[in-house]
Amino acid sequence: MDQFGCYCIIGENGPFTSDALRLYMVYMSAHLYCPWHHPAEKTYMVVSRRAVFRRHCQPDETLVEGQKSFHNCNLPHAMETLTEPVLCLVAWRNEFQTPPVLTNSS
Repeated sequence: MDQFGCYCIIGENGPFTSDALRLYMVYMSAHLYCPWHHPAEKTYMVVSRRAVFRRHCQPDETLVEGQKSFHNCNLPHAMETLTEPVLCLVAWRNEFQTPPVLTNSS
């Protein structure tokens, strides 16, 4: 847990439930790489610090506090922290029963 932490706010095992949405607070330590994956539609909003967000066939984006990155369903995406940790609010809108599927970037 010193490199990655995920707290469910809305969803299974969270204090609130919804059939339409999952909401998580996610912590990633410095120099951590989250590999390419899909299928869920997700929005990441940076709460603290910054990170690099990658979406298939799109330029990398370094996002800072208050900025967000949207990932369509089945769009491979990845994330990487730089010299500092990041805290993100992550909204997950579908594919609740399907775990993240690791993919190649191509």
